[in-house]
Amino acid sequence: MSRVLKSVIALLFLGGLIAGGIWIARSITWPLTVAVPPLGDTTSKMLQALGREASQSSHWVRMKRISVADMPAAAAALQDGKVDLAILRTDVGLPSKAQTIAILRTYQVFLIIPPNSSIESFSNLRNRTIGFLPGPPEDQALLDKILTYNNIPTTSVNRLQLTPAEAGVALGQKKIAAIYVVGIPGIGISSEAYAAAAKATKGTPQIIGVDEADAMVKHFGGLQKVDIDAGSFGGVKAQPEEDTATLAVTLRLVAKQSMSNYVVGEVARKLLEAKTRLASTEPSVMGIEAPDTDDTQFAIHPGAKAYFDGDAPSLFDRFESLFWIGSAALGILGSGLTWLWSRIRGPRQDMEPVGDRLASFLKRVRQADERALAELEDELDSIVLQLIEARSEGTIEGDDINTYAIAVLHGRAAIAERLAFLRQQQGQGME
Repeated sequence: MSRVLKSVIALLFLGGLIAGGIWIARSITWPLTVAVPPLGDTTSKMLQALGREASQSSHWVRMKRISVADMPAAAAALQDGKVDLAILRTDVGLPSKAQTIAILRTYQVFLIIPPNSSIESFSNLRNRTIGFLPGPPEDQALLDKILTYNNIPTTSVNRLQLTPAEAGVALGQKKIAAIYVVGIPGIGISSEAYAAAAKATKGTPQIIGVDEADAMVKHFGGLQKVDIDAGSFGGVKAQPEEDTATLAVTLRLVAKQSMSNYVVGEVARKLLEAKTRLASTEPSVMGIEAPDTDDTQFAIHPGAKAYFDGDAPSLFDRFESLFWIGSAALGILGSGLTWLWSRIRGPRQDMEPVGDRLASFLKRVRQADERALAELEDELDSIVLQLIEARSEGTIEGDDINTYAIAVLHGRAAIAERLAFLRQQQGQGME
């Protein structure tokens, strides 16, 4: 067989390996289950749009929605390991195993009151009737916390479940004293309720926040202090007239802390890229945001933190789960590659004992720096060529070559582990 024909066969063989590797890589996925409790119509619509868009943006991660009864059930499913991810509100109490990937919504707490109302704060709600917009039971529990903090018996505040349109009419007819909202100022049901109130009262309703927000954040877990931006509700006299302090809770996508950093980084990437693509057609996605990576109140998953900080997991980290699969595949291919090289290259003399070289190599790699690792990798390539040549000359038996192939794979793994360790140490040194 001519050398040209041998080269052609070698190229075709390697091309087949590459094509097979690409096919295998695209076929491998991480199936993830997500516990999803009942959510508002706007949020549910947003999640459906995100799911459709994100499913097309990654060949690695696939998420399956698991419906659960409520927020506590979602938290329990994550804590017990029944699901990989969960959508939770911070005021429910995040499980100890939960770490944030992304913030899906920031809900602010406020009252819409009619013009010239005597209500100045939540502390004035004793013995009043308020309109309660559709929402999860956690909204009621949050109001109870605010009332309790103000020494108001929760039973002294009568609550009527109303749609935004009904709440506006009831406010105009003085059947209710205020509309209680847990939502996004000026967006969705809060905007609908405000517009209905303005129409029914023939004036400019006012927005009341939570004056005691700072103290309540310290007193209750899962809450944050935020400002309702001035002019969030438009009109002739945009409300509120100035930034208004209030409480907020966040709806978060959380993961088990044991989940691979690369997988979590992929989920974060899918969400943010889907948000960008949907921004013009689905405004509700604008509430999605990266968590504060310096937040000490709510734990951020290291994989999400790395992605948002621009320090995504390395290539080695990405394929750590596939390492042993790759090692097995290389072991099967080793014999074929050895045969191929033995016929392309001629015999080489003066070979030093392969076993001694490999033993020496494995001892040195554990103490090597990055520069030495590069030299050791070159040496390992030299050992591989030496093995191929020895096999073609018949100086190594078929059974022995398999033993050496395993040693070579172990050497490759040792180099990768040492390099990852050194880079991790460098990263910690910069922090």
